[in-house]
Amino acid sequence: MLVFLNPDITYFTNSFDAGFRIDNVPTSGLLRLDCDIAQWSNWSRENTAFEYFDYPKNLSGDVIRG
Repeated sequence: MLVFLNPDITYFTNSFDAGFRIDNVPTSGLLRLDCDIAQWSNWSRENTAFEYFDYPKNLSGDVIRG
């Protein structure tokens, strides 16, 4: 688990080519990423897949999926 504050989480979220941009990740927003690595030193954007984004005041109940 990684924890960010704004604006860093918004910049980080938008660094993935997920086919959308987020203007602002709201307080308690959740970004789910999947990567299959054994050590943090092996992490990269190339081996990480965007899964979904959601936030507490999302009234539609639909999460944004990658």
